[in-house]
Amino acid sequence: MTRKTTVLVIGDGFRGDDLAEFQTGKARKALELRAKGQPIEVVTEDELLELLTIERSTSVSVRAV
Repeated sequence: MTRKTTVLVIGDGFRGDDLAEFQTGKARKALELRAKGQPIEVVTEDELLELLTIERSTSVSVRAV
């Protein structure tokens, strides 16, 4: 976790509604950075996979001829 971090992917064992309920060092650091105004999006593994699937299905392929 650095000041450049914008997304934190958390394990699929997380089922809470609040990052404060997920007790890891990275989650705590994310909360600290958020408190200082850094926008950090938190997604679960399942949400990340869904986002990647959506991105892949909407991407346009370009082939060299």
